[in-house]
Amino acid sequence: MPGGWSRRGVLVAGGLGVLGALTGCGVHLEDDAPRIPFVPTRQPIADEAALLRARSRAQELREDAEAADGPPTGLPARLAGLHTEQASTMTALLQGLGVPLPRHPTTPSSGVPSPRHSTSAVQARPSKGSTKRRARVSVLQALARAERRDATAQALARLSDVSPTNVALLASLAAQHHAAARLLGAEPHRPRLAGPSRDLAARLLDSARAAVYGFEVITARTPIDGRKAPAATLQALQSLTDTLERLAGRSASTPPMAYRLPIRPHDAATRTTLARHVLAGLSSSTAGLLPGAAGDADALTGLVLVLSDSVVLGRDWGVPLTPFPGLQQP
Repeated sequence: MPGGWSRRGVLVAGGLGVLGALTGCGVHLEDDAPRIPFVPTRQPIADEAALLRARSRAQELREDAEAADGPPTGLPARLAGLHTEQASTMTALLQGLGVPLPRHPTTPSSGVPSPRHSTSAVQARPSKGSTKRRARVSVLQALARAERRDATAQALARLSDVSPTNVALLASLAAQHHAAARLLGAEPHRPRLAGPSRDLAARLLDSARAAVYGFEVITARTPIDGRKAPAATLQALQSLTDTLERLAGRSASTPPMAYRLPIRPHDAATRTTLARHVLAGLSSSTAGLLPGAAGDADALTGLVLVLSDSVVLGRDWGVPLTPFPGLQQP
């Protein structure tokens, strides 16, 4: 399984493929700068519009999550931190590649009330007869809808236009937003997986089978009265393997009889540690396949959904959320 990526690693991976477009040009102009004879104008880098859009969305979602308020350990606060890191990473990447950034922050258009904008926060001025709790629920629902915007079938299909250099970064962001919407209670419409297929599906199937084996052992080693949680995760992983076997077809290999586990689950603590290791490994393996799915809308959509699943399942076992699932160690 590929190792997790550090933040620096994410930046390097996102920038290597486009640095060539900037070398050899000693002068860089802003996009709206006047034309000067004999001075070359700046040519957009690969996927520039998509990268700028991702940065803008991270900024919007950060403000949306901050507007939701709540305890510092709550999900909205954690999401605000994730989106802050996403926006910072995208800013550093774009600046490093010489891309001019908007002079003014983009005004959020998700509809989530924020005290930073002209629309007053719902919790600050609740409608007559409502309670603070109802107002907070309303804001959380709006935040969930905002996260879900990047998880629609149309949004996921647009990922197929992204080059192999940047597709892992942007698809990982989409998976994080998709998972956040689900964790907030707004389950996006989930189409029946039509990809990945053949060799790519077979490679993911190998990782899914290993995860199934891990949870089979965890479930078997758990006392009967405590098997509900591992059994539910196991069922979800078995459903994934069934789907991947269908998609892989003849490319699927024969599964081994057993897998070597890095941890012996002999008590509750080691069972939980193994569960986290297994699910984090599935995220990493899934993200590692993303560059190979560039240009294939079905494959990318399927991988993003599987990556989202691993994030949501991992949350149940205490796997920390990360800004770029599968590309960073939790």
